[in-house]
Amino acid sequence: MRYRLLILGILTACAGLFAPSGSAAPPATLPASQPSLESKAVEKDGVSVKVTLKKPEITQGEQPQFIVRFSNMDDQYANLYGQGEYWDWKVQFTNQDKGVTEPGPWQVRVLAEFDSHAVATTTRLKPGDFIDVPVDLNNTGLPLDYTYTGQMDHLIASIKNLRPGTYKMVIEISLGPPPLIDTTVKYWTGPITTEPVELKVVAAGARSPGVLASPQELRAYNNAIDRLVKKLGSDGMWTNGLSPDIGLPADAMPEDVVAQAVKKSLSPEEIKVYRILRVREIKFDPPVGRAFAALIQTDARTRILIFYPFASTKGWWTRFYDADYTPPATRPSAVEHKPR
Repeated sequence: MRYRLLILGILTACAGLFAPSGSAAPPATLPASQPSLESKAVEKDGVSVKVTLKKPEITQGEQPQFIVRFSNMDDQYANLYGQGEYWDWKVQFTNQDKGVTEPGPWQVRVLAEFDSHAVATTTRLKPGDFIDVPVDLNNTGLPLDYTYTGQMDHLIASIKNLRPGTYKMVIEISLGPPPLIDTTVKYWTGPITTEPVELKVVAAGARSPGVLASPQELRAYNNAIDRLVKKLGSDGMWTNGLSPDIGLPADAMPEDVVAQAVKKSLSPEEIKVYRILRVREIKFDPPVGRAFAALIQTDARTRILIFYPFASTKGWWTRFYDADYTPPATRPSAVEHKPR
């Protein structure tokens, strides 16, 4: 469903989404051991623009949060009009992982139409001054999705959330002059494309807040999954048989698919709580499309759930297998889940 909104309503709905301020403090300097959260500044016609991610890593289901800074590098005043109207920007994410079949770019699309920005104001930056535009796509007050803008030989459906992977994020920004323009005033309009900044999206359940798997744990988890994938790949009959009806969309969060599979495939007597130790994408030969494996620790045993979305119909194929798994000496880094 699309919405047609007057700009005054938009500004009210989005209050707090972006609050530009020429006195905003610059982002804190990061330790040298941490990955940079900032893009390099790029300049055009005396104005430089850079992007700062608030979180370099998000879980699938979260939306990116970032700040765009406009700085006046000229010795004259710079006039910006409507610099907070992020819905007019081209915010794009391209998956950098090898072997991804739909890398992008995936472009943010706000599902709304705007009559005008006639009530937007002009920001005047003196030489050396800047203005920050914070954007939190989790709290826009408006529906959004991601559309595929890369090369394609078939129609690729839009998605609600970025899939797990490491993405290059860039923004193309164009600002327009006011509708009733004073021809004696020069406005900076761009267009300008920011330098890339890296965003990582991890599958839900692959990480727990504040708890990261040790290298030994991660190796043990991956080895168990790899052994099963190799075993199944040698037998082309592994997809035969019945599968429970998991009627979730293809872009559903892996954790939600796991929860539905646990509910429909495992008996309450067997499982009271479970831990998701590892979720990651896997590949079969012959391929079955995008497929996932989840290493799950239940009350009685450790299992691996193989699951993938159906290509032609809504829903997911799922099946549990006993895991050939030797737990590491360290305590598993995972959060307990109760069956929903």
